[in-house]
Amino acid sequence: MRLKNKLFFLLTIFQILFGSVFAQEEGPSLKGDYLVCPNGNAISRSLWGFSYMNVNNEDFSKPGFEVSNWDYDFLSSYDTLPFSWIRSEVLIGKSIRSYSNEEIKVIKMRFLKGANIKSSYKSKKINYSSRYGQPLGEEWTFKFQNSQGKHLTINWRKGFGIEIIDNSKNILKGNTWNNSGIGKFICKENQVILKVVEVVSFEDVNNQYGENISIPLFLWIREVGIPAMPLRQKKYDF
Repeated sequence: MRLKNKLFFLLTIFQILFGSVFAQEEGPSLKGDYLVCPNGNAISRSLWGFSYMNVNNEDFSKPGFEVSNWDYDFLSSYDTLPFSWIRSEVLIGKSIRSYSNEEIKVIKMRFLKGANIKSSYKSKKINYSSRYGQPLGEEWTFKFQNSQGKHLTINWRKGFGIEIIDNSKNILKGNTWNNSGIGKFICKENQVILKVVEVVSFEDVNNQYGENISIPLFLWIREVGIPAMPLRQKKYDF
């Protein structure tokens, strides 16, 4: 099957399976130093570590802007940021070698828009710890479970990539900075939400014979919500 036909087939399947669950979600617009939602609630753009987001003024309301290494600054600022909540999800596909780059882009976009897969791993517990006095001491632990009762853990440490522990306690080393993720902002009542979908790159894994093992496509989704409030307009009286 040619690439164009495969992409059309993939898009059709996603539309049939998940098209009805995609909600129309509005993103904020950039006004000066703030992200402003249609209801007037706003949040400072400086909170999100914009040096790692390839966005311009017109991109904020559109899903799919490029995100690279966003968590290096943002998630490591947990102590000082007013997080409302954070949640995560992991989707595991076939061997990553079986997908073209274009197919991976299509898959990332569909999950960014909200495709729901029952067999995915949903976060059950997320912990943050900071080793004060160490420049790269921030750590996050994400614990997941899927519908079959299997467990998965992701340990993220600033500057050191990630460690993944599967249901059989096997450990894989990887990172997300080798592949650009995609993101979108969502306005929801009194919050601004950042949702990011990334592909995890793994270090080479060999079997007992020293042969390289093909690792499956591993998509890591994270959503972070921060409170947004109306800004007070300055009124000058001369």
